[in-house]
Order: sequence, then C-alpha cells, then structure tokens
Amino acid sequence: MTFLKFTLACFLIVFSLATFACGKSPEEQRHNEAEPPAKEETGTVGDEFSRILLEGGQEAFERGRRVAVDWQGLKIGVIGRRHVWTTVYPGEDNILWTDDDLTEEGRMTMPADIEVGLEIKSDDVIHALFIPRARVKKDAVPGRTNYWLMQKLALGEYDYFCSEYCGQDHSEMTGVLHVVKQEEYAQHLESLAEKSNLP
Repeated sequence: MTFLKFTLACFLIVFSLATFACGKSPEEQRHNEAEPPAKEETGTVGDEFSRILLEGGQEAFERGRRVAVDWQGLKIGVIGRRHVWTTVYPGEDNILWTDDDLTEEGRMTMPADIEVGLEIKSDDVIHALFIPRARVKKDAVPGRTNYWLMQKLALGEYDYFCSEYCGQDHSEMTGVLHVVKQEEYAQHLESLAEKSNLP
C-alpha cells in the first residue's frame, strides 16, 4: 500500500510540474485546443531539456572524433592502471605510441592557449579520467582508445583523478595537470628526455 501511495504522490508531483511549466490549467488547455499554439509555445520543458542533452552529447562525440580521425595538433596519451595515471608525450618523431615517447606518472603538462588531443587508455580495469575544472570526464577502457579534444586552458594547475571505482586505493589515483607557457612545456619535455637517457 505504501508503494501505491508513493507512486500516486510522484505522479501528482510530475503532473503539477508539467501543468505549471505549460502555464495553463487543464481546463484552459482544452478550451484553447481549437487555436493552434504559437510557434515558440509548441515545445515543452522536457523537449528543451532533451535537446540540450542531445546537443551536449553530439558535441562530446564530435570532439572525440576530431582527435581520432583528423587531429594534426599536439596529442598526449593517458594510461590508467591501478592506481596511477601515466602521461605519454610524443618523442622526437612527434608521433604518439612509439619507442621514443616520454612518460611521467601522476602529472600531466600541456601548453596553454592551444587545443590538445588526449588519447586515453587503460592497462587493466575500467578507469575514468576526471578533470573537473577543465570539464573533462572520459572513460579509460582496456583494449580501447578513447579520445578527447581539450579546449584551450588558462595557465594554472588542474587536479585530476579517477572517478570510476577501480579497487582498493582507488582514491589515491590522482594527479595534477600543469598548464604552462609553450617555452616551459618544451623545457619540461627536455627534462623528461634527459631523465629517460640516464642509465
């Protein structure tokens, strides 16, 4: 009986909200059915909300597709593995995922004021790269590469972490994205190259 009361209460709340959103009582709506509504009044709040969600999803899809298909700019790889994020930078050949790539853990560095293509992978279980201030949340799935086109970011530091539970110590899977000037980015890559050449 409690479930029935709860269902009835939910229905009444939704019905009241829908009536309020339309701005007319059911009696007024019945009297005005003969008159076609003005063009701007044909949609409902639900239609508008659905449109916004679909457009956002389409934009996210297009951002990923651009990196996967025809992105000619800077690409940075991100690999999730329990319980650390590894960032992969293209080496001297300027091609990602080759033998001369440079890596670091728990830190990502990228130049400011340019768009950067991220290629996101996982080596073990499902992870999710989440950079709240940059409005990025993208899954890292084993055996699959996901793509994201980072918008131009201002100078500064942006915390990131795994937002998909991936086992014990999941909460320690964090890092810091450093958005720096182009010269500092080049110096950072040089220092990584020097470290990788040490015996």
